[in-house]
Amino acid sequence: MTQTTNILTTIDDNMVLIRDDFKKRKAVNPEIRGRVFARIVIDHNGKVIECSITEKGTTILDESFRNMLLERIRQCDFGPIHDVEDTTEINFPFVLTS
Repeated sequence: MTQTTNILTTIDDNMVLIRDDFKKRKAVNPEIRGRVFARIVIDHNGKVIECSITEKGTTILDESFRNMLLERIRQCDFGPIHDVEDTTEINFPFVLTS
């Protein structure tokens, strides 16, 4: 499995939980929808070492959901993605509408 495939598979595997969090917030804030761009830094073992919201392009302003999303991302284990001790940085668009 390639590094990119591993990362995308892990994010896809966690989308059920992310969508559940989104639905919880939508019950409180029915207008919530759009995109959240997340900057994720992953170490060579697949652990998230940094995670933040990239404001450019992000349209979901609901702080509670954004914090929930960041916590879900921090819990992800991407599995080993490097043979050497290095990091991988990605900017991922989470699109949530309903």
